[in-house]
Parts: sequence; structure tokens; C-alpha cells
Amino acid sequence: MLIVYGHRMYGRIEEIGSSFIGTQFVHIWFLPLVPTGSSLVLSTNPDGSFRGIPIGMSGRSVLAGYMRIWGPIALLGALALFAVNLMDASDLAEGIATVVVFGFGVALALAACVLGWGFIGRLSSDEKRRRAMYAHYTGYHVDPATMKDARHPIREHLLGQIVARAQGMAGLGYRIPADPTTHWAQIAMDPQVHDVELVGAACTLARVDASLGQGPYKQYMETAQTTLWDKLRRMQTPWQIAA
Repeated sequence: MLIVYGHRMYGRIEEIGSSFIGTQFVHIWFLPLVPTGSSLVLSTNPDGSFRGIPIGMSGRSVLAGYMRIWGPIALLGALALFAVNLMDASDLAEGIATVVVFGFGVALALAACVLGWGFIGRLSSDEKRRRAMYAHYTGYHVDPATMKDARHPIREHLLGQIVARAQGMAGLGYRIPADPTTHWAQIAMDPQVHDVELVGAACTLARVDASLGQGPYKQYMETAQTTLWDKLRRMQTPWQIAA
């Protein structure tokens, strides 16, 4: 008898564009058994291979992997047991006990299916728009805070963009209040600055710096990113994608 087994990716979460978080499982007959590691997938190839960043083990991805496959199987099994035991019930009391016990099992399996397919790892409309903005600057629909060592070249690229645009604004007569290499967040948050590209780059950079920083600087960058994102939502941006 031929046994189909190997490694396969399950539990795709935060999926948008060609990017997602997924977990490799040891499987038998395509049933996920043991998770071996999660990855932040940046792109996939036609042969099924992918380009990604190992991120350890994502609990949500593992949970989604189990629930989406084993949940429907458990639901079918629970329904079958419910029907068989209900037909075999000899009196009303036994029938009620069957409904309570096996009905709970059916409800539990159904909840696993609904959570696995409908809720775990689903991005909100607002977060999808953020990911679209990140992709505009990094090329990937992923949170740059999760990109590990790639954050450093991303930071340099973003800072270069901000400085260039700030210098361009100065050439048009805008008075830059401070050095853009060190006070880029202050410039981007200035109510008089309406350069979408500058503000978007600064919002993305704030996310990167919040993930790299510590203490008060980390808190300042988190506040700056929230402020800049709120500012972008009031502006006409190119990142309004379908939710």
C-alpha cells in the first residue's frame, strides 16, 4: 500500500498579495500531524517552493493548520456519532443525554471550523491598507517589523527617500524645521506637510524603528506611527485597496 507523507505548508494566515505566514507540518495523507516551523512567506514559485523568512513557530498559524483540516473531519465524525446514538436511544432521558453530550461535540467541532476558516489570522480592512502601504515602499505586503535583518537596509532606503523629499520641499521654499536625517518624524507629523510619499515613508520607517528601538524611543516611534497613519487616512493615498 502506498503511503503519502512528507512536509507540507498549512495554516496560512495574514494572507495578502503573495505574502502570508504559514507553517510546515509533517503530514500523512495530507493530514497535518507535527509542526516543524513557521515562515513569513514573501513570494511563492510555480513548483510550490517559496522565498521566506523563518520566524520560529507561529501559534496562530499552527492552530489554523489543525483547525482547518481536522475541524471538518471532527465535525463529520461528531455528526455521525450524534445520529447513531440518537437513533439507538431507548427512551426520552437517553435521547436528551445524547443530544447534550454529542451535541456539545458537534458544536465544538463546528466552532473549530468557523474559527479556523473565518477568523484566525484574518487581516482587518485597515491592516490590509497598511500592508499595501508597506508594499509600496518595501515591495512586500508584510509588516516590516517582522522582517528581521532586512529591516536595516529597509531603514536606510526609507530614510534616504525622506531626506530627498524633504530637501526637495526646502528647494520649493518650505522651511525645514530641523535636520531631516534625525528629525524626520517631526517633519512628517508637521500639519503643513502634505507630501503623501514623505508621510508614507515616515509611517513605514516609524514601524521599523519601533521594532528596533527600546524604551522611550520605541514608545515615541509607536506614537509617531499611529499619528502618521491617522494623517494618511485623512489624505488621498494610493493605498486604498479592497478589503
